[in-house]
Amino acid sequence: MSAGFIHFPDRDIWDSQSFTSNGTFVVPDNVDHVFVFGAGGGGGGGGSTALNSHPGGGGAGSGGFQIVPVTPGASISVTIGAGGTPGSDGSDTSFGSIVFKGGKAGQSSTAGISGTGVPGGAGRYPGGSSFDGNGLPAGSDGSNSDRYSGGTGGLNIGGGGGAGFYGNGANGGAANANGSSAAANTGAGGGGGGAYTSSSTIGGSGGSGRIDVYWIKIKV
Repeated sequence: MSAGFIHFPDRDIWDSQSFTSNGTFVVPDNVDHVFVFGAGGGGGGGGSTALNSHPGGGGAGSGGFQIVPVTPGASISVTIGAGGTPGSDGSDTSFGSIVFKGGKAGQSSTAGISGTGVPGGAGRYPGGSSFDGNGLPAGSDGSNSDRYSGGTGGLNIGGGGGAGFYGNGANGGAANANGSSAAANTGAGGGGGGAYTSSSTIGGSGGSGRIDVYWIKIKV
């Protein structure tokens, strides 16, 4: 894991630990503050269950970093939020009491009514909607972050997933095809299923979350 989210003055003075699954962080000796980066699980994309319906893409989980005061030797519980299954919200990621919210699912569409991309967790990026700017049934791209891109949508394509804190949003499915799933540990949104012109579709799953902890090495 790169420390690219902020520019540390001297990489040699920093140590780190990454979590891609649940675990426990034990605070090293002589450390009283840590930098915690994290993201919640991304929301799953919506699906199409009726002719001429167009689903939305999943929203990204919230992400960012906080400076957290800690006590040397303390054990801090880490929970990694799961990405949402198709049509379901992503789960929260946490580091002790610090929570990164999961993203919202893209809306599924029924009875010829197109769904919309539902915003991700607070501070993150929404999935693409199922209409373009002219009100036509085209899936729009998921929202971009300053580091990663939202998933691609288009004519008869499901809305793209929102960009995650750690990776790109998933693409919407082509007509009569399922949406793509976001990569694990990105917090990105899943793509919406393609438009139903001859068969139903389902959305892709959202990407699971992640935690990265940094602290200054202390020489005694």
